[in-house]
Amino acid sequence: MLMLKHQVFLEDGQIHVGNHMKRKINIIVTCTKRKHLPPTPGLRLRDICTEDMDEGFAAWVQRLSTSKSKSIVARELYAGDHWTVVKTLEKVASLSGLEAFIWICSAGYGLIALNTKIKPYSATFSPNDADSVYKWSTPDSNKSPNRLWWQFHTEWPGPDVLQPRSIKDIAAKYPDSPMLVVASQPYLKAILEDVRMASRTLHDIELLCVISAGTNSLPGIESNLLPCNATLQAEVGGSLNSLNARLARTILSELGENIFKFSNLKAQFNTRIATPPRDKSKRKIIKDSEVQSFVLAALKEDPRASWTRLLSKLRESGLACSQERFTSVFKQVEPRNHT
Repeated sequence: MLMLKHQVFLEDGQIHVGNHMKRKINIIVTCTKRKHLPPTPGLRLRDICTEDMDEGFAAWVQRLSTSKSKSIVARELYAGDHWTVVKTLEKVASLSGLEAFIWICSAGYGLIALNTKIKPYSATFSPNDADSVYKWSTPDSNKSPNRLWWQFHTEWPGPDVLQPRSIKDIAAKYPDSPMLVVASQPYLKAILEDVRMASRTLHDIELLCVISAGTNSLPGIESNLLPCNATLQAEVGGSLNSLNARLARTILSELGENIFKFSNLKAQFNTRIATPPRDKSKRKIIKDSEVQSFVLAALKEDPRASWTRLLSKLRESGLACSQERFTSVFKQVEPRNHT
């Protein structure tokens, strides 16, 4: 994996680090019900009055396509703890030598990119909501409303015809790139068949990792489901709503020089679940000068140690330092030891 010391530059539209091109990673996340703007009038799923899902989807797409309301990039529309974490994933991945592409699973728009322009709307795959796709039943008992609705989305060109419209399409475009699917249970059920097809499209099944805390069964791709549950909340912090995104961020921040491989991640998380987390409140907060001394001493022992490995080592010793502060100190110190 790439060292952080290398110079970052652009060439032919690609991001390079030193003489190497950054490895791409695709991260598929779920949207959120919370948004910075209220739904556009008429763009709530409850407003579609038809008993047939096919007609309902056609009516929904018609409304999305003809609405005169102002569009906003998806990155800035969604809100809440989960989304705050999602917006940090690109930067965290970059610090580990990766170029992250974030894709959003939306019940309203299907698969979209972070910077896709969309209208404020209200639609969800979560049941017991006035704007849930579960307002419709399906004649096919083998295909639930959420899975059929997602299938419809993959067949619709969407708001940006140049972007992939399914997770399988992403896998086909980047067959050698790692893929992290970060989804709550209701959304994972909706996209399950799409994820299955993506797993068969990637050149190596080890490139796929599914993060869905509390999901214990995933027919067809159980071998790619990361073992994680609510016990890990004490380790990564935040609300349960943002747990999946925080676990994804943990994976990216700790990847460092290691090659992305699901079996390795699975082993690490099995250990995490089996080991009670250290009480963060008992860690001693140290000054920048102390962090600098720690990094210098650690790099003297292992000049190729990554910042992620050293930050973990510091925290395991009972000391406290935020990721942002640690990486800032590391960048100041590390080049002097790699001249």
